[in-house]
Amino acid sequence: MHLTGINGCISPEYPPYWDEDMEQRNFNTTISCNYFENIEGDMNEIISVKANTNFIKNNFFTKNKGGVSLRFGKNNLVKGNVFIENDQNIIIWGKDHIIADNIIYKDKIGIQLPSSNLINNRQNIRKKQSGFFQTENIIIVGNYISTLDKNPFFVGRHYSRERPYLPKKIIIQNNNYKIGNVPITNEHFTKFIDAFFINNTLTPNNEGIINNFENKNYYHGKSW
Repeated sequence: MHLTGINGCISPEYPPYWDEDMEQRNFNTTISCNYFENIEGDMNEIISVKANTNFIKNNFFTKNKGGVSLRFGKNNLVKGNVFIENDQNIIIWGKDHIIADNIIYKDKIGIQLPSSNLINNRQNIRKKQSGFFQTENIIIVGNYISTLDKNPFFVGRHYSRERPYLPKKIIIQNNNYKIGNVPITNEHFTKFIDAFFINNTLTPNNEGIINNFENKNYYHGKSW
């Protein structure tokens, strides 16, 4: 399946994929070349993926309250999307996802890797447990991230006794991002208990990237 709606907003949380046996089924759906503006969605979800092996590519998001939610499943790709002046952008649960070559600019917060209440094992999956599966084995590569709070990643959100599992096995490589202070003292970076940082640039280079969007009337919506 290939869902495309250039310059047209797709209704919030569409399509709401749910794969009841995520160990076995691959959906192989592509969502590409869509324009999302001034959408609230279902809390943090405009595109909500609940299945394996889907591709969210080359979409444009601006002035939205939600974004892309990898809510359930594995092996999904979020690549080449543009997020400008949204409340949020990408939130990741599940395992084996790739987040690549996206532009995130003037969003309120960065890519979210929240805490979870379930680990990724066959027992939990086959029981069709309702909850949040641990963010695991994620590759975040080649993204440009410059957010208003100067935190490229929002790590461990909702961490508590009820959600004790932090993200693990995270590879962060060849990204260009702005950060408010050094990673050692940044509260989000300290929650990366099992992460590898490779060849990232800590001061974003705007030239050739943001010049395409600055000072242009690319949206008509309101600020949330």
